[in-house]
Amino acid sequence: MSRLLKYNLMEDVFNSENESFMQEMRKMENEYSVNLPTKFWYQRKQHDGWINVVNPFRASIVLGTPGSGKSYAIVNNYIKQQIEKGFSMYIYDYKFPDLTEIAYNHLINHLEGYRIKPKYYVINFDDPHKSHRCNPINPAFPTDAKMCKKVIDSCNKIAEKEEIRQRQRFTRESKQLLRDTYNGKHPKRAKKARKAQKRLKTIANKMLRELDRKMTEDQKSIYGKKLALCTRAVNQQKTDSDKVYSLHKPFTRCIAKGKPHKQYEFGNKVGLITTGKKGMKIITAVKAFTDNPFDGHTIEPLLKQMETNKLKLPGELAYDRGGKGKPEIKGVKILIPSPPKKTDTAYQKQSKRKKCRARAAIEPIIGHLKTDFRMQQNCLPGEKGPQINAFMAATAWNLKKMMEKLKEKILQIIFRMFFPQNFYCGATRVGRF
Repeated sequence: MSRLLKYNLMEDVFNSENESFMQEMRKMENEYSVNLPTKFWYQRKQHDGWINVVNPFRASIVLGTPGSGKSYAIVNNYIKQQIEKGFSMYIYDYKFPDLTEIAYNHLINHLEGYRIKPKYYVINFDDPHKSHRCNPINPAFPTDAKMCKKVIDSCNKIAEKEEIRQRQRFTRESKQLLRDTYNGKHPKRAKKARKAQKRLKTIANKMLRELDRKMTEDQKSIYGKKLALCTRAVNQQKTDSDKVYSLHKPFTRCIAKGKPHKQYEFGNKVGLITTGKKGMKIITAVKAFTDNPFDGHTIEPLLKQMETNKLKLPGELAYDRGGKGKPEIKGVKILIPSPPKKTDTAYQKQSKRKKCRARAAIEPIIGHLKTDFRMQQNCLPGEKGPQINAFMAATAWNLKKMMEKLKEKILQIIFRMFFPQNFYCGATRVGRF
């Protein structure tokens, strides 16, 4: 031991030479590679080296203690070099916004590496205000200035995409005019708000006419429906029917609620039928309506859906007072709350009262579908989006009920296996009562 210490380690007190080795010093680069610069110690000298990831499509794992420099040395280089080579990326930023800012700034400086200009999106569930939205219904009042501002922005986007030269974009003026319309019912701001709203409408119509003049026939065939919708949204009046409340979802409707705290809301009607069994309400039919039908007219489409699914139609259907009209549909008797007849017996009155009270059990089901099963807001595009969203919510409800029933049966089986005598005694005792 003394000889080893005297002759081998005297000039290398910290044993650095024995722990060093020759590493890769060549930079091996191809169209996909990621090359990480390194420095290493070998034969009492510091050398420059490279870690060459020539095939980044294979998985890479980075291990290190907190603060060891994983992001600085490796992750940042991966992001920068892949952007320089024209890759699209999905980045999970666990240090938001550090990696996001690096990716965005590097992308802005290296857009020439992409044949098609990429789009940049951020999804932030912790702070939705810093996130791109996922196509929610965002309706505005039909005579609201916000609708005109959206039309102006849509015209500018179309002109920029089709390279149509505009006389004026009205970007700054439209923003200021929209601010001027805020709190327009205040006596000191009412006149200014009316003038601003009128000016926004004038600008929107002006830009629509300019696009119509300068577009080719092919461009008109592509954007004709959208421009017609924008024209309709700008010029619609308070008394018009079939109004436009949302440009990207024109089938959105204004539904009267009749409640003091919420007189109306924007969206689409969804009708559903549940079983009448106490404690186990299963949804047998659900349908979303893109128009705004009378409540009594929503019953027949639901019964048709039950027939299509080869389900047996009920003998009676309990509905609220909004379903008045037809007393019978497809052989199903429609029962709505109403004063009892003079000829009804006490039993008939009590039976009808119980059925109408049982109908009220559908109200908490609707509440749970909205809050717990994501039927409150539809984020699916197209006219079929509300129907798909309603189907998914109803399916989740039925699956939950099925799991509850399955759980109950499993617990009964377990109880019978481990406590057979107590189980059967309890059952017999209940039967005697």
